[in-house]
Amino acid sequence: ASAAARLATRRPGWVAALTAVVIALAALPAARVVIDNRLTGLLEDDHPVSQASAHVDADHGGVLGLEFELRGDQDLRQPQLLTAVYAFEQWLAAQPEVRSVEGLAGLVAASAQLVGGEPRIPGAAEDIAARLAAVAPFAPLERLVSADGQRLRITAGLPDESGRAFVAFAGEAELELRRTLAAAGLERVELRVTGTPLLAYRGVNRITEDLRRSLLLVIAVVVAVIAVLFRSLWPALLALIPNTLPLLLGYATLGLLGIVLDPLATVILTLALGIAVDDTLHVLVRAREELRAGASVELALQRAVEHSGRAVGVTTVVIVAGLALNLASSFPPLQLLGLLGSLVIAFALLCDLLVLPALVTLAGGRGLGAKRS
Repeated sequence: ASAAARLATRRPGWVAALTAVVIALAALPAARVVIDNRLTGLLEDDHPVSQASAHVDADHGGVLGLEFELRGDQDLRQPQLLTAVYAFEQWLAAQPEVRSVEGLAGLVAASAQLVGGEPRIPGAAEDIAARLAAVAPFAPLERLVSADGQRLRITAGLPDESGRAFVAFAGEAELELRRTLAAAGLERVELRVTGTPLLAYRGVNRITEDLRRSLLLVIAVVVAVIAVLFRSLWPALLALIPNTLPLLLGYATLGLLGIVLDPLATVILTLALGIAVDDTLHVLVRAREELRAGASVELALQRAVEHSGRAVGVTTVVIVAGLALNLASSFPPLQLLGLLGSLVIAFALLCDLLVLPALVTLAGGRGLGAKRS
């Protein structure tokens, strides 16, 4: 700690220049970080649940179900509506993301092949009823249509590759179905896109976005609190780089390893920011005390790092060691906690012992030597 303080206070320009280079280099992989979620990615690939999900996805029509529900105030098992729905089902089946499609219109059209005909929707409601009666003993009609015919359901099976892509595809498919219904003059038919995976991913995606925005808000609050505490904006601005640089390096780590930014990663970064701010305040408060006692900026910073830096260093080593134990876990989220948490907190210590003193030295201790009124 003492050696870092001496280097920072005697060669502050070099440290600042090196910091600028690190920021520039880290910004490249950090910019590639993707904000996404994948629920089946919570387990390792060789876990039985992951293997079962892969089997369902490959051989049983997709692990995620996307459902389209049509409702009307009369029987929907009519040629005009089923023809439009069948066109949508064909469009749905042609999409590369879709593993399988199950719907009443497709069942009615395919039933013609039982007697050697081409798959199509009959032109009369009586013929549709006859086909449904013929296949009823062999097909799960209760999953596709209500008893009164006023509610139809279409189900598409998709792989679990990306939560954001899944939600985006659901929106695209909804627009396509609405266009198809509108072209057939069926705008009055009520449409809902639903399904447990869709609801889950919408919620998780929203949580991720909220947490990322909250991280920026936390940084703003930290700057404001430090400014109020020291009654000067300078310490807050000087503390901004040492506290945000570890987060940038955390982002860069995610980008280099190809790990998506999900709620867990965002929470880890937020916790690391809190620890970094705590270390920063220890150093700044001690430096201010030394400056008020008459020490020079260089000596005040060296003493601050010597005294507070030792306690900060021991605390950081203990936290990093504890988090690093999670790297041996078989649970990927805990592995991420161990990797990202320990790296970011270690980066935060380095920034507080090296970058912060250099910036305060370059600023001439501005904002730290004034006494409270």
